[in-house]
Amino acid sequence: MASDDILAQVSDLTTWFENNGGRLNPDVEIAHNAASGFHMRAKRQLHAPFDVITCPLNLSLSVLNIKPDQTWVRCVPSPLAACLDKLPLHVLTRLVLIEHLVLEEESDWYPYISLLPEVEDVVSALWSEDDCLEDTPLPQARRARRNELRKEWRQALSVMAAVGMAGTDTYKECDFDTFLWAAGILSSRSFTSSNIFPNEPSFPLLYPVLDIANHSVTTKARWICPQIANAQLFVEAPTETSHHSAAQPARTASQGPQPKDIALTLRLLDDVQAGEEVFNNYGPKANAELMLGYGFAIPDNPVDQVPLSVRLPESLINTFSEEQLPFGIQRSPLDDTGGGLRARNNLLGRYPCTIPCFQGFPPSVVFASYVTALRLRSIEEHPPKARDIPGRVVLTTLLVLYQTIQDKCVSFSKSLNHVTTLETGGNDYAHQHALTYLRGQSRICDSIRRELKGVLERLRFREAAEGQRPTVVTLTDALTSFSETLPHLYSGFTEGCQRVLGLKVEDPTELALSGQERKVWALLLVAFWHGTKSSEAENIISHWTKDLLCTHPYPSNPGSCDLVPTDWNNILSQLCRLSGTFWASIPEGDRRDVFGWAFDVVNCEVFRMPGIVDDQQVVRLCVYMRPWHEDSADEHWMFEEVEVSLDNTRPDVMVSPLRFDHDSGDDGAA
Repeated sequence: MASDDILAQVSDLTTWFENNGGRLNPDVEIAHNAASGFHMRAKRQLHAPFDVITCPLNLSLSVLNIKPDQTWVRCVPSPLAACLDKLPLHVLTRLVLIEHLVLEEESDWYPYISLLPEVEDVVSALWSEDDCLEDTPLPQARRARRNELRKEWRQALSVMAAVGMAGTDTYKECDFDTFLWAAGILSSRSFTSSNIFPNEPSFPLLYPVLDIANHSVTTKARWICPQIANAQLFVEAPTETSHHSAAQPARTASQGPQPKDIALTLRLLDDVQAGEEVFNNYGPKANAELMLGYGFAIPDNPVDQVPLSVRLPESLINTFSEEQLPFGIQRSPLDDTGGGLRARNNLLGRYPCTIPCFQGFPPSVVFASYVTALRLRSIEEHPPKARDIPGRVVLTTLLVLYQTIQDKCVSFSKSLNHVTTLETGGNDYAHQHALTYLRGQSRICDSIRRELKGVLERLRFREAAEGQRPTVVTLTDALTSFSETLPHLYSGFTEGCQRVLGLKVEDPTELALSGQERKVWALLLVAFWHGTKSSEAENIISHWTKDLLCTHPYPSNPGSCDLVPTDWNNILSQLCRLSGTFWASIPEGDRRDVFGWAFDVVNCEVFRMPGIVDDQQVVRLCVYMRPWHEDSADEHWMFEEVEVSLDNTRPDVMVSPLRFDHDSGDDGAA
């Protein structure tokens, strides 16, 4: 559209608006450019508070306009009136909009409708089936919405045909794309009727010209309008039967706001400089909601979040008593599926949780991850009381959450790389907003991932003195502590690994790349058990072993353990024949039990973390080691904040694909 044509249409719209009772601040003008489309701009400095625009209810467009028995808005004769009570109000409002689109100059709202986006532009922005966002939640949400709209469109055609509208232009022009257009216009530009008619069923209202103001989440805006409590539009007035009601005076026509006085005003509470855009504030909307409902995303959106929720079965929630609900989570938000991941700087705040690094996750996601942790540790039948949740369970929950966020990071990284290199096909607007959306989602996921990773990094074992606190220990860390604490056993251990596994465990690189760390961990725990049992000396190894024995009790009945894999019978036999080593001194009656206990610990406690060995990134199998204490007073790490820089310029999305999950099979080098 040529600039002269745009100016002429804007002039016609402004004249029509003011002639019908609308008021636009004389220091505000309607402008247009390629980046912002139609928008409002300050002609000179505006001092807060000031009213930007006032649109009378009588100028609004909605299902009310075809309802003949109301006086709140202008009533326009329409065959769609026959569809009242036969279609939902929001569907009827779409049909009303389509009717006036078809009427063109004959419509009382033509100056307004002629400036609305074209059908193909709205369908492309909101309902495109482009696969550039395929690895995000948006395509699935769009498909679900399209399917729902298709059902409503077919219902609308059926009802219109049933009331004799099959020959009308509205019916003929109501193809699916036009129906999508109407749905898109209303989702992106309408206001809910509940603001004015709080006691009526809700339906969308279009307020011409007022809807031109673009959105800014930081704009301090106020919408001012009266409320009509007894409009009696679609809900009949209650029958007054009680003596209290009968005693009240009857309402007269002069009471309350009259139709001609009702309007919606946009008032801003901050100054706007001359030449700056004048924004509205649609509310605290995340970019996913903006993309789905409006077709755009905001860079560095301060209320952005990544959609993520879990639908928890009520039966599962009810198995937990109030005392067993973990981490300060309340029962009420667990059935809320509308949450999302939030970074620390989110203006909406984060979720209540006693574990700081979990606060960016919706309560339902944290709870589901906790339940998964209980199952991984085979204690789901008897969940602990909240005050007694041990650090091992918190750590397992953290690892489950880490895997969730890691998968999100990898998915968004893949999508971002794809969209960055994608040919736009001329649709630069959609491409740019797709990039904005993906970058924002990536930053949030990466920020939360770094929080969790920061906790894991803080727990890493660094020197022997740290054995007095809970730590995450690699196999190399454990072997180093073993060699320093029990050197006489360590030599027999390394000899056994060399002879039976053909592995030189003293070499960190060979060990890390061997693919046998799981087996070595099991053997090492046997050595820890033997060293603790054969000596009363207190040391880091005995402290770690006693705590593991508290968590995983040693078999009470000799010979009852059957957890040793059958393919280990030969390894066990070879080790116990190594004369001159501690292996041969393990009593025959204890052998299967201690090896079974060690395998039980490995199956439950070992998890993967990335590490660096000789400048190579490798997967290390780790164990949470804690010196034995009667209480958990030493496990305050879970309640500590971890400093994470919030970089809003570039997401750190090129993350390692290494999985932070519990080990469930053979080892694997990176």
